[in-house]
Amino acid sequence: MQTTFIERKKAFAQLGAEIAGVLKNHAERGQTDEAYAQVMYRSERANGWFTYANQLLALEGIVQLILSDASERYLQEYEAGYRAPAPKKVAVVPAGNIPAVGFADMMAVLLSGHIYYAKCSSSDPYWLSFLAERLCNYLPALKGQIVFEAAVLKDFEAAIATGSNNTARYFEYYFGKYPSLIRKNRTSCAVLSGNESAEDLRLLQEDMFSYFGMGCRNVTFLLAPQGYDWMPFMAAGEHLKTLRDHTKYSNNYDYYKSIYLLNRDPVFDNEAFMLRPMDRLGAPVSVVHYREYENTSAAEEWLQVHAEEIQCVASADGKFFERGVSFGNTQKPELSDWPDGKNVLEFLTNIG
Repeated sequence: MQTTFIERKKAFAQLGAEIAGVLKNHAERGQTDEAYAQVMYRSERANGWFTYANQLLALEGIVQLILSDASERYLQEYEAGYRAPAPKKVAVVPAGNIPAVGFADMMAVLLSGHIYYAKCSSSDPYWLSFLAERLCNYLPALKGQIVFEAAVLKDFEAAIATGSNNTARYFEYYFGKYPSLIRKNRTSCAVLSGNESAEDLRLLQEDMFSYFGMGCRNVTFLLAPQGYDWMPFMAAGEHLKTLRDHTKYSNNYDYYKSIYLLNRDPVFDNEAFMLRPMDRLGAPVSVVHYREYENTSAAEEWLQVHAEEIQCVASADGKFFERGVSFGNTQKPELSDWPDGKNVLEFLTNIG
C-alpha cells in the first residue's frame, strides 16, 4: 500500500514526539522506556564507544532533526514542490561511528517516497532498525518501504553509502553504475579569534569531545591567530578529565601521550586531551590538531584548500566559511545540513 508525503511526515513527527517523551522521562525521573533501554544496552555491548550518555545525545539530535522549526520550514518548502515518484529501491550503507548516524538518510529516503534498503554497520547494528520499527507503529503501511539486509545488497536502483576513503573506492566500484552519493572521510574545524569567552570555549570543547570526538561533525582541528594563548583554552577543558573514565578513550590517550613523549613532540596536555601543532586534518581520539594563521584571509584560504575534507566549520558567530555553525552546534544539525553539502532530498527527487 502506497503512503502519501503528508502521512510519512506526520509519522516522523510522531516518532520525534515519542523520543522527546522518552528523553523527558529520563531527565525528570531517571527512567528510560524499556524498549529504548534494551537497545541502549545491546548497542553498548556491541560497541563500547556507544555509552548510555552518547546514545541519549544521539536521540536528542534526532528530535532536533525532526521537530526543529528550521526542519519544519525546510520540509514545508520541499512539500510545496513535491511530486510522488515511481518508488526506487535505494541501497543505503550508513556509517557506524556514532549511534544512529544514518537516521537522516533513512528519513530522506522515506519522505521522498522511495524504498529504504539498508545494510547496517556492524558497529551500530540495532538503532536504525529499532527506529524504523517505532516509525511503523505510526504508519504500518511504511513496512513495505523499509528493508534491512543482513547479507549483500543487490537488485537496487540507487545508492547512498558512507565510509572511509578506502571503502569509498569499493563503493564507487560497486555502486558506480547507479545514481549514487558516496561519502568519504571528513572531519570538522573551528576558527578561533582570540576573543572567545569562557562559555565559547566550553561550547567548542563540547563540539570537540561529544561522542569522544568520533563523528565527522566533531571538531578535530583548530585554526587560531599567531601567538594565541593556549593556556586558558587548556584550563577550560580540565573538566573533561572524566573522559578518561572510559577505558577505550583512556587507552587512546595513554598510547598517544607515550608516542609524543618518546618522539619529544611538542603538545599541550591537560590530562583530558592533547593539543598538537600539526597541519593535517584527522586527529586520533584524545588529540586535536591546530595551526596558527597570520590573518583571517589566510585562515579562509587554508579552509578552501581543504574544503573537500571538511564537514563543517565552527566559530563564535557561526558565519566563518561555508557550512559554518556556532560553537556548541556542530553535532546538532538541522535537516538542511546535508553531509558534504550534498542535498539528499534533491538527489532522491532526481532519481525518481
